[in-house]
Amino acid sequence: MRFLLQQTLFLGLTILLLHISVVRSEDLYYDFTIKYISGSPDGVFKSKILSVNGLFPGPTVEGTVGDILHVTVRNEIQDGQNTSIHWHGMHQEGFQFEDGASQITQCPLRHQEVQKYSFPLKQVGTFW
Repeated sequence: MRFLLQQTLFLGLTILLLHISVVRSEDLYYDFTIKYISGSPDGVFKSKILSVNGLFPGPTVEGTVGDILHVTVRNEIQDGQNTSIHWHGMHQEGFQFEDGASQITQCPLRHQEVQKYSFPLKQVGTFW
C-alpha cells in the first residue's frame, strides 16, 4: 500500500511539473516608429497618413495570456506633433500608466522622444 501511494504521488508531481514547464510566459519586444507616409489607403491619395514602422495599418502584435509585452515607441512625426499609443480595449489593471491615453493617463510623447510600454497580457481576444 505504501509503495502504491509513493507511485501515485510521484506520478502526480510529474504531471504537475510537466504542466508548469509547458505554461511559460514570454517577453515580447516590439519597436514602433511613428511618422507620416503618403498613399491611398481608401482609394484617395493622402500626403499625411500616420504610420507605424512605415505601415498603415500598423503591424500586428501577437501574444498569449501571461506574456509580457514590451513596446518601444519613437515619435518621428515630421511636423513635430505629440502622440501616444493607446492600447484600445486591453485592460490595464495595475498598469494604468501604460494605457497611452494622452492627457488622461500619461503625458503625450513629444517629437523625437521615446516611450517604453511594458505590461502583462491578461485577456484573450482581438484588439485594435
